[in-house]
Amino acid sequence: MGHRQNAKRSIVTGGMPAHRRRVTVCLRGGRATDGRDRDLVAVLSKTSGTPVAVFGGAGSGSYAAFVLRRIEAAGGAQRFAGLLNDTVAAGASIGGDTVLGPFDAWSSLPPDTMFLAPLQKPKLTHARVMRFAGLRIPDARWASVVDPAAIVAPDCSVGHGAFVAPHAVLMPACRIGRHVAVRQGVTVAHNVTVGDWCMFAANSAIGGYASIGDGSFVGLGAVVRDNVAVGRFAVIGMGAVVTRDVPDFTIVAGNPARIIGDVDTTVGEQS
Repeated sequence: MGHRQNAKRSIVTGGMPAHRRRVTVCLRGGRATDGRDRDLVAVLSKTSGTPVAVFGGAGSGSYAAFVLRRIEAAGGAQRFAGLLNDTVAAGASIGGDTVLGPFDAWSSLPPDTMFLAPLQKPKLTHARVMRFAGLRIPDARWASVVDPAAIVAPDCSVGHGAFVAPHAVLMPACRIGRHVAVRQGVTVAHNVTVGDWCMFAANSAIGGYASIGDGSFVGLGAVVRDNVAVGRFAVIGMGAVVTRDVPDFTIVAGNPARIIGDVDTTVGEQS
């Protein structure tokens, strides 16, 4: 029972108290009542909880939508509002989830809409961080989304825009940065410091007092030993066992993990 209460406290981080009201966004291309142009096709009907629009599509976007529905069903203070996607047209659906518009349409949504961008990907995180920096979304508009089945210690801090999946464990005194994605079954031990825009794939584990630099990716089932420092935008391969520090912008794999390559930050998204 105590674990469930802790998770619910984290869920409301960045959100507003749940209450019942209905908001309708103007349809195609006209002007809303506040005078702002609307280029998206969307009607948002709000019955309870803070709406959270998710940047993404099939995969991470759909997973985040699933978790937000779990939060709403559990009586939490957030609900899924729809997807923002640069490749699928507004009004279409991805796996049954409505696309509200492209990324740049975020400012056309109602002002109480919060946002989540669980889009970290090995070797592409740097490009995606730059893309979101260009959107200039205020920190206060990013939601921290924590599944009701996650275990979050009361003194663990979780930054704006973080996503914590079912059965993840965040132990005492850990510090989770902004826009960090913690997938199912992940364990982040006590006194770990995690930078911004990091991604922990399912069932990975981080030992106590370790530090994970901004933009790093920890692969499926990988283990980082206690007191190890992982550099910025590093990639840790699936199943790797990291026993020594990892430099910035390097790729490591194996048991024990060894450097096998570098992350090229000049590589952007593929069209």
